[in-house]
Amino acid sequence: MMPVHPVRDLLERTLANLDFVKIHAGADGPFEFTQLLNSCLAVICHPWEDMKDGLKDCGWDKARQLGWQRLPKARSTDTDTLSFHDELRQLRNGLAHGNLQLYPDQDGHIRGVHIWNERHGQRIWGSVLTVKELEQVLRCFANIAKTELKDLSVRSAV
Repeated sequence: MMPVHPVRDLLERTLANLDFVKIHAGADGPFEFTQLLNSCLAVICHPWEDMKDGLKDCGWDKARQLGWQRLPKARSTDTDTLSFHDELRQLRNGLAHGNLQLYPDQDGHIRGVHIWNERHGQRIWGSVLTVKELEQVLRCFANIAKTELKDLSVRSAV
């Protein structure tokens, strides 16, 4: 079925797909982390151009009220994010540009991911998150987007 509100509907469908994969995950697939990463790309990265201006009005206080927890810096040399919008931008850029390193647990399963951002080849920001923390970031961002953005139906295909 064609989405009525492309960005909002894609966001909701993506989370539904993630829930489905989590229920049906197995050794030979489907794979939870792969779907989680794809979900982050679909929810955070894909609609960024449509959402970024609306998110500028959502400050740290509002984001915290909606469940956002600031992402921990991976290194002491990583820059501090100046606002909620800036933190999302750094996260989005790291994901979109494939700046990822996966970390295994003792059984060889994916335990966490290091995401970083660069500018002109120089690292400027990074965060290390467990799989659970990355999913919390995704779901919290989806909630903030649905709550804070007045029009998630922008940019339909012509």
